[in-house]
Amino acid sequence: MPPPLVVETLRRNEALDQALVITSRLSDTRWYHRRLPDLVLSASAETREDAKALVQQVDPSRLVGWVGVGEVPDGPSEVFSNHGVPVAAGTFGEIDQQARQKGLVVYHRLFDRGIDIVVTNETALASQAAATYQSYGSPSTN
Repeated sequence: MPPPLVVETLRRNEALDQALVITSRLSDTRWYHRRLPDLVLSASAETREDAKALVQQVDPSRLVGWVGVGEVPDGPSEVFSNHGVPVAAGTFGEIDQQARQKGLVVYHRLFDRGIDIVVTNETALASQAAATYQSYGSPSTN
């Protein structure tokens, strides 16, 4: 859907405070942010430089940093975390398969690497992992 149509639809439905728009290019993220500075944007970053550009050009409080599916690169998640931007990663495929075999520790390792939001097909496992995770990196014994 073209960005102007997305903006029109969000405004017409009075949904600006309820939406998160997913962007994959810095130029699109900037376009939305200039027009709707209070809109929350999920923005992709493959490198540390991509993440730095995002947090420099868009209000970090309006961002969710997407670092991809699978193995989490260190650079972008570290930059996002250092700027208070929640970090999201997808676990479809191999990581979800590992979690089914090895348990919650697979998701705990993602949290250890700075991931705040897990996008998964294994919602029950990921939810349980989040509920048992402690910020210093080890699962709760409660």
